[in-house]
Amino acid sequence: MNLDKFLSLPQEHTLSFEDCQLLNKDLASKSVDSIPVDSRALVNEYLVSVLNMGSVEWDMKEALESLLVNLQNV
Repeated sequence: MNLDKFLSLPQEHTLSFEDCQLLNKDLASKSVDSIPVDSRALVNEYLVSVLNMGSVEWDMKEALESLLVNLQNV
């Protein structure tokens, strides 16, 4: 799972643990500018969820928290 595949999912969907880890890895390498403006709210919502649930591997947590802060400040 990468950002493009995530953004192409239907509004109601489920993600496996493996999908989330792959998406987290992809998002950890992204900047706000690489996320389409009309999809930023969805990515923000996803990041809030995975960070609150503690389902982010420790080596990606800082990058995802930084991306979330940057999304919220755009």
